[in-house]
Amino acid sequence: EQCRDLCFDWRRQRPADEGDMSLLHWHSFLRRVLHIPAHHEDQDETKALGDETDASLGNSIPGLDSGGRYELVRVLGKGAWGLVLLARDKHIGRLVAIKQLSPLLSTNHQVGRRFLQEARIAGQLISPNIVTIYDVITQDTPTIYMRYLPGGNLTSRLRMDAPLPAADALHCIRGILAGLLAAHEEG
Repeated sequence: EQCRDLCFDWRRQRPADEGDMSLLHWHSFLRRVLHIPAHHEDQDETKALGDETDASLGNSIPGLDSGGRYELVRVLGKGAWGLVLLARDKHIGRLVAIKQLSPLLSTNHQVGRRFLQEARIAGQLISPNIVTIYDVITQDTPTIYMRYLPGGNLTSRLRMDAPLPAADALHCIRGILAGLLAAHEEG
């Protein structure tokens, strides 16, 4: 209960800025973990796709084309905002997550700016609770190359294991709050 109050106090102190997508995702996560009813359903439910691969995806993502730096392993998820792929960096052998904004949304300059702002902000932060950004491509469709974190996403886990045991929920909330604190400390 104290954790819930702390999180909602933090949420109330933040301006309702439509550009702060991470805050919207945070609010959605918190609502699901703590079983708080929503006034509306989320518009952007990313679907985890497991082992699905699509060779044609490589044609639209910089570095995945034939002879490019990355080799497509599989699609990790698709949603209204775009898609996330798992790829292998052929130069150094590491797995990377590639997040690409939907081509339909990339023509909206405000959305594209927010997408790239997410990469710039995360790319400047060093925290175990914030994903490491390796590269950003801004030509054509904005694309972010980042550290791949195995284990799936929290939404999928909540669908399978909801409600989370209290210790697991607190662990997730502490990690999210630590990441937010690191971001706020950097300004």
